[in-house]
Amino acid sequence: PDDVGFYDDRTGVENLIYTAELNGFSRVSAREKAEELLIKVGLEVDTKKKTGKYSRGMRQRLGLADVLIKQPEVIILDEPTSGLDPAGVHEFMNLIVQLSREQGLTVLFSSHHLHQVQQVCDRVGIFVGGHLLAEGDIPSLSQKLFAGEPFVIEAHVDSDQEIDLSSCLQNINGVLNVTKQNRLYRMGCSKDVTPDIARSIVQSGVGLTGLYKKEYGLDDIYNRYFEGGKKNG
Repeated sequence: PDDVGFYDDRTGVENLIYTAELNGFSRVSAREKAEELLIKVGLEVDTKKKTGKYSRGMRQRLGLADVLIKQPEVIILDEPTSGLDPAGVHEFMNLIVQLSREQGLTVLFSSHHLHQVQQVCDRVGIFVGGHLLAEGDIPSLSQKLFAGEPFVIEAHVDSDQEIDLSSCLQNINGVLNVTKQNRLYRMGCSKDVTPDIARSIVQSGVGLTGLYKKEYGLDDIYNRYFEGGKKNG
């Protein structure tokens, strides 16, 4: 859910103890587990504060502890960063990664913020119009979708001479096309030939001031599938 419901007149540890007891913990073990999880999610200094006075970020952290106290193998997080400020998002995402690895959990993370998904997920599934159009890791999806030009490399040169490196760069194995705009060269490539491009430019006697490799991210992948999904109805 977007938010987790707690008893606002109880503290975080009291809410967790209640959840633990509902899931078969004894009173003693419930308190031990609740206090352990509050430390893991970074709420150990607020044990006496009522949850009604928790910030949004604190409630999200407590919600994560509430899930973990049930000892699940799989957890589902639906827009878990909604309403958090940038610092809170960063902290919460790191917490998800840390806890999933420590607890050996599978985390299903639903979000419209694709850059956040890309930071933490091993595999992704892309839904368009309620249909799963693709699933896999980001590199393999990128290779599949942009097979004609999976790598784009831009080189910025520093030269007052009227030297056109296009033909030289075009001869590099793996370079499919070259376009030039002032001191910027853009190359579509079938593989990562960044070192070869750098070497060729330097050997030509031209100063290389910048080299940038564009890797297609989840936003690019989703937009390509979304366009295809709309066209196919």
